[in-house]
Amino acid sequence: VSLTSCFVSIFFLSISEILVMPFMATIAAERPSKAYRGSYMGLQGLSVSMAFVIMPYLATRIIEYHSFSTLWVVNVIMLIIGSVGFLFLKNKMPVL
Repeated sequence: VSLTSCFVSIFFLSISEILVMPFMATIAAERPSKAYRGSYMGLQGLSVSMAFVIMPYLATRIIEYHSFSTLWVVNVIMLIIGSVGFLFLKNKMPVL
């Protein structure tokens, strides 16, 4: 893996995060009633923070005990599960 591919990967990761974070906050703020808005926003912030703390640790453990290929397989499985979950939720979400 070249240094250029690492920079390109981080660039796209950063751009995608910049584009997605406002939409995640909007959905967390607009979905609940006013009484539960703070709870939803807190849960959204907590889940993002936990992902930044827990996932690097889990990823390094998967690499240490298995391989990078296993990490990619786990990532793809999680992506598929998340995508299917969003497909089910899409019909229940109000149009903003």
